[in-house]
Amino acid sequence: MSVGPLACDLMGWRGASGGGAANTPAFLFFGGVLMLLGGILEYIRRNTFPAVVFSSFGAFWLTFGATLMPQFNAYAAYAPTGAAAVEGLKTKGFNASFGFFALSMMILCFVYMICAIRTNLVFLLMFVTLTLVFGFVTAAYFVLASNYAGNAKLAGNFLVTAGACAFTTTAIGWYTFLSMMFQSVDFPIVLPVGDFSKTTKRQSEPASSKV
Repeated sequence: MSVGPLACDLMGWRGASGGGAANTPAFLFFGGVLMLLGGILEYIRRNTFPAVVFSSFGAFWLTFGATLMPQFNAYAAYAPTGAAAVEGLKTKGFNASFGFFALSMMILCFVYMICAIRTNLVFLLMFVTLTLVFGFVTAAYFVLASNYAGNAKLAGNFLVTAGACAFTTTAIGWYTFLSMMFQSVDFPIVLPVGDFSKTTKRQSEPASSKV
């Protein structure tokens, strides 16, 4: 409900644009509040990996949504004196700074991708695509920081590619969601997710399996 609309915005489908500004409330509530709540519930259930993933992405969506809101002065702080707040979006300082945020998210997703090898195929593919998403977003903002006007087209291509990767993430996410909903109602159809838990070697083995 958050990454899907953003993916369409980045790709410019049917004239969508603005970097997701129209969906700021969805980012804050579907992406932020709901994922933080999911992280808390997973923590209560002692599911560390999903708890950390949900919580960190909940924080990401709140951060991203806040960046789009003028009240947080995220880009207006970079605007030249006397210029409109949106002029801050064109500055080297803002684009380089936001690029480093995207880079940090890429590293985080890469860590999750490695950890997902112990879970299942759909989670692994989801984090592969998310790592690519943030990688292309990082590239877009770094080239804008170098030369905003001269690299605008190149940055646009990077963002479109990021949107395509994000759309793939969305498709995988909907498949995972459908699989989980089927299980929750004991539906007669089971959607495979490619379970790795029994095939990937664990660091520790049960005492009964040790010689």
